[in-house]
Amino acid sequence: MAWSIFWRVLLSELCASAALMAICLVTPLRPVLYGSEWVLWHPTIAFGWFALLLLGSLLRGGNGLLYLAWGRLLGRPESFWRRLHGWAGGLYVVLAITNIVLAHAVPFRTWLQLKTFGPLFALIGFSVWASRNVTNARRAETTP
Repeated sequence: MAWSIFWRVLLSELCASAALMAICLVTPLRPVLYGSEWVLWHPTIAFGWFALLLLGSLLRGGNGLLYLAWGRLLGRPESFWRRLHGWAGGLYVVLAITNIVLAHAVPFRTWLQLKTFGPLFALIGFSVWASRNVTNARRAETTP
């Protein structure tokens, strides 16, 4: 189950990031992608964008974006998808905030290594945690 959550969230994140880059390339936001002062903000913008997509899809009702793309394949109840979206959106908010803090607290080379591998390890840990806690049948029964 952890692998299923991991690759579905990662692939959805990559698609959302590609869409954000395409928007930036065809609008006046193009200098944002190439400006040297914005290099520290790229991950924060991408994480914030994905969190906005995940949490925004919950606000409009239904089971969210991940369910639209992958839901029928896993065959999980609606409560699973709503909790998964909430927790995944929260993860990306935390990653965005963490990136801002680390970008200003550690040297650039250290930040670059953390930026490269930190989100991947966070997503792997989240996937393992989510497969154990979000799918818990007892918790699903007590959650409205």
